[in-house]
Amino acid sequence: MIILLLISSIISNQYIIYLNNKYNTLYNEVQKAEIIATIESEPIEKEYNITYKIKVQKVNNNEKYKNTYLILQVKKQEENKTYKYGSLVKINGEFKPPMEQRNYKGFDYKEYLKTQKTYGTISASQNNIKTLKENSISYVFLLANQTREKIIQISYKILPEKTANLFTGILIGYKDYIQEDIIEN
Repeated sequence: MIILLLISSIISNQYIIYLNNKYNTLYNEVQKAEIIATIESEPIEKEYNITYKIKVQKVNNNEKYKNTYLILQVKKQEENKTYKYGSLVKINGEFKPPMEQRNYKGFDYKEYLKTQKTYGTISASQNNIKTLKENSISYVFLLANQTREKIIQISYKILPEKTANLFTGILIGYKDYIQEDIIEN
């Protein structure tokens, strides 16, 4: 039993070291990048940019980082173009590794992204993003996303805002707008 426990701890330790090395090689190898990826989320509008989660197919014509995730930050412009869920896009942008913890016991964005299997962010302007193909993922995923968006849309239409926030959080895990006091309760 002890030998089994020892072997499993050695294997898990080696796996964690392997994953850390994989993340660090991307941070060291890539600054400017041409990425071909699939949009894996709906747009999230922030103050200065619009963000998407993307699933990488190629980085600089290399499939080494295939099926890894990045956060795409598109700078806001006068005419904002949004990209649809499931679109295959080509992005020329600047890769940024995530910020590490700066304060003692503070939030560590790098570790948070690791839990999401996300390597970092890529910043690009709308001029440097080209849609190669619409609906490049399976029909089942597209249908599931459309259903999710329809549930969100209808619940905000027929329910008061606080109730809709809670309802969508419980039903489909959309907890972006649930207030802190409601989460605590």
